[in-house]
Amino acid sequence: MGEPREFQAVTKILNSMVDSYSEDVPFLLHEFFDRYIHEILSGAKIHADRRNDTIQPRDIKVSIDFRTKFAFKTRMSKPELQNLAEQRNKIKLPIPGDRTGILLPSEEHCLLSKNYQLIRDHDMNLDF
Repeated sequence: MGEPREFQAVTKILNSMVDSYSEDVPFLLHEFFDRYIHEILSGAKIHADRRNDTIQPRDIKVSIDFRTKFAFKTRMSKPELQNLAEQRNKIKLPIPGDRTGILLPSEEHCLLSKNYQLIRDHDMNLDF
C-alpha cells in the first residue's frame, strides 16, 4: 500500500516550497492538518446541532473565526499597553500594617496544624 492521498499532497506542497527538509516534517504537518480539520469540523458540528441541521459552509466559517480568535492572539500595540498600565496604576495599593517581621496566615490556614484523627480499635465497627 502506498501513502495516503493527503500525505502525498503535503509532500507535494513541501517539495514546491522547500528544497530540503527532515524526514519527519511531512508526518508532523499531516498530523497538524488532521487535528486542525478535526477541531474545525467538530466546532461546525456543534453549531449545526444547535440549529438541528446539517453542517453548512457558514458553520465552518464561524468555527474557523472562533478558533482563530482564541488560538492566535495578536500583540497589543504600545498605546493600548500604556492605556492598560495607566488604568492599573490608578488603583492604589493597600497601606502596609503596623506589624513588622514575617507575616504568616492564621493558624487554621497553616499546613503545619494536625489534619488527621486517630481511630482507636474499639471505635471501629468491623463486622466479619
